[in-house]
Amino acid sequence: MEKYTIAIIDEEQVQRDQFEFVFSKLFNVVQIDSYESTDSLIALIKSENIDAVAIDYRLTEHHSTFKKNGDFLFKEIRKYLFEFPVFILTRSAIEVKHI
Repeated sequence: MEKYTIAIIDEEQVQRDQFEFVFSKLFNVVQIDSYESTDSLIALIKSENIDAVAIDYRLTEHHSTFKKNGDFLFKEIRKYLFEFPVFILTRSAIEVKHI
């Protein structure tokens, strides 16, 4: 049976590696550490045949190249790919109550 492909978007390499370690037996994992624009991210999702995306909520920490947090990216992806599965990862549920 063919595996689904899930992308992880996080500014920290160690977090992307941990995600891949945990999920690689069930999914093909694509790590994303940056993107040029929303259009380029949507193109990457399509070209890599990604079936779902997991996004770190706090993308702007740790000397990140990301300019916005995960909630912004969540909304941008859903704007272009309306029913596409997107998940936000966070250590604090309080942060995402406003999404």
